[in-house]
Amino acid sequence: MKAKVVAIDERESGLRMILNYGHTLGHAIEAATEFRALLHGEAIAWGILAALQIALARKTVAPDQAERVEQTILAYGPLPPFPATRSKLLAAAGRDKKIAPEPGASSFPKASATPSSSKTSLTRNSTPRSTGR
Repeated sequence: MKAKVVAIDERESGLRMILNYGHTLGHAIEAATEFRALLHGEAIAWGILAALQIALARKTVAPDQAERVEQTILAYGPLPPFPATRSKLLAAAGRDKKIAPEPGASSFPKASATPSSSKTSLTRNSTPRSTGR
């Protein structure tokens, strides 16, 4: 699937941006935890969940759609917690290479339905575990 998207949009000017979904925030989590707390996929999964929360707050995704994405991610098991401060996460996100190149461009989900509000916590269904990383 990725190769097909890249072939259609080699310069990352449209469709290819969907491959960035969760990566800016996931990369920020990796950087803020010095690449020791999570596997790359775990950080990206957290990034997707965070992007969903932003999209819910911006009312660009419906709660039922966000719930479906969240449940799909969590079906693979609980995500491990990670130690990071908000300031470290924001600073790292600002340095990520996948930041939208122009105003209005983003890899946040969009939907036609308008959600009400979200009270979902990013730590929901996560279980502490020793990663040894």
